[in-house]
Amino acid sequence: IANSIEQTICHNYEYIASKIGAEDFAILAPTTSEEELVFLCSKIIEFTRKIIKSFELNEKKYFINIGYCKYYINSNIKELFSKADFALAASKSKGAYKIEKYTNLDEDSCTILGKEAWAKELQSAIEEDKFKLAYQDVVNIENSSDIFQSELFLRLKEENDCFYTAGYFMPMAEELKFVSKIDHFVISKVTQMLSKGSSTCRTLCINLGTNIFLQSDDFEKLEESIIKFKQISRCKLYFETKSLNIPNNILLKFSKFLKELGYGFGLDSFTLDSESLISIQEIKPSYIKIHTPYLLDLIDENNISSPSKSLRIIADSIDIKIIASHVENSEQKEKLQNIGIKYMQGNFIEEPKFLG
Repeated sequence: IANSIEQTICHNYEYIASKIGAEDFAILAPTTSEEELVFLCSKIIEFTRKIIKSFELNEKKYFINIGYCKYYINSNIKELFSKADFALAASKSKGAYKIEKYTNLDEDSCTILGKEAWAKELQSAIEEDKFKLAYQDVVNIENSSDIFQSELFLRLKEENDCFYTAGYFMPMAEELKFVSKIDHFVISKVTQMLSKGSSTCRTLCINLGTNIFLQSDDFEKLEESIIKFKQISRCKLYFETKSLNIPNNILLKFSKFLKELGYGFGLDSFTLDSESLISIQEIKPSYIKIHTPYLLDLIDENNISSPSKSLRIIADSIDIKIIASHVENSEQKEKLQNIGIKYMQGNFIEEPKFLG
């Protein structure tokens, strides 16, 4: 990989490439346009994919991500690496081989914190109850008052009373292996809320990170919390997660556990390939959520692809609901109706609202 990076930048003697950690590389690229930089990043990804294939490695387990940021003459090293770290974490949160730019937010915001400062920020957010719960409904596409579930979202409150969405803090939480702590915090908040009867939502959905399934202590604590839910409230609950890097046998065990309690399990950010089709047949989730732009690319009104047909056949045969998420406009809604999608979620229906 180091050799491929050197080969990619060799045309420009002003570039500096370095290895800054066990799995981290960095390039300093002065006097470069963003277009040139993105092209360079794409070439590095192209080279790396060839390397991974040459060693016959599984691309779902072995891959790279790239984050980049712009620097100025008065930028200091700490701030520069903090921004690059944040962009890289955001790239990792979107999947393999993604390239992500650091978005230049308010320079005083928490997004330019270093990793150590981020860890402290997230810990204090839990201890000082800075995380607030919001929700967005999943509705019947023909009747938006028919609510299937209300998915919970986290917002991080800052000193100026503004709220950051999960997109700002969750990438670094994932990078710092902090997501399980946040998941347990959310579950605790929901437990308190349900015990007081303060929720107006009849069916709640809690989105879980990957690590809570992979650490035995976290998984046992999760199951104990869910049993506690059952004891204090009749509220219908769904739990969902992205299946990336979680073995099917663990998800199957969790899905069965939830069904025994009368709860449901879903797969979020579902992508369609042969492995994912096998997974849903084994796990038999209550539903899968697919990003609307991706779904519409897969299933065209006049040209339904073979994998898409397989998905519809499997979903119908084992009663899995297909939910189109991130619906942004009436044109998307109309296309979803035309291809037979029955449930949708997104800002076109409603913006997330604070709970309580």
